Amino acid sequence: MLQYENSDLSNVQLVISTIKLNTQRNIPITTVSAFPSELEWKIIDNAIIKAGLATSDTLKLFNVDTLLDIVGNYAMIRNPMGLKLALNDYLTQLTQEPLLAAPQENLSELIKLLPPEHVGFLNHQKSWKQAVRTALSPLLEDYSVEKNYIDQIIHLTESNGPYMVIGSGVMLAHAAPRDGVNNLGATFFLLDKPLPVMTNQKMVHVIIGLAPIDYEKHLSFISDLMTQLQQKDWLTNLYHLNKADCKK
Repeated sequence: MLQYENSDLSNVQLVISTIKLNTQRNIPITTVSAFPSELEWKIIDNAIIKAGLATSDTLKLFNVDTLLDIVGNYAMIRNPMGLKLALNDYLTQLTQEPLLAAPQENLSELIKLLPPEHVGFLNHQKSWKQAVRTALSPLLEDYSVEKNYIDQIIHLTESNGPYMVIGSGVMLAHAAPRDGVNNLGATFFLLDKPLPVMTNQKMVHVIIGLAPIDYEKHLSFISDLMTQLQQKDWLTNLYHLNKADCKK
């Protein structure tokens, strides 16, 4: 909110936000959730059209994510990011304008966030707390986070409920940078069996630990992550992996 209120909005024609903001310079504001639903994407499209930033035909023709969704309905995409970059290159030739900002740079940052030692398989975890501590231990070992950062994740979950379980058995374990983050980092661990979190209403099969410190880079990571998680086949295949598969 501070960033918004102190920004030069002279060239801004539309604001899309995940929090409620005060209107400035009569610039229209569209508020949606952090991970928009299908209806909210339509609301965003309508806002873009109403602001005169695109036409309905342009949005339908040049939306890379929409094209990926269509392809995904009829074929298995083995390399979603690679296909996205290829589609972007092709559409860029048609529009003469890049549709993705520095895609290669974003991809390399994602790879940096998940080195081999930050990805693995968790066996015999007795509770969600133990699983969270184990899943984030690589970040503790390489000094990306302090011990109190992991303690804060557990405290937040106990205080506010399992809101970090974002659906489909995935827990995005994180706290604020001020809670003990030294370096940007992430981990990805698959549990051998689902574990209940708090009230037993939500079961966790994957724990993704995130140590946020760089706004743009961690949002790039979450964006790519959500693209994967929205593919049901990808999650289904993931949940059928065993320890031997993970080593491969």
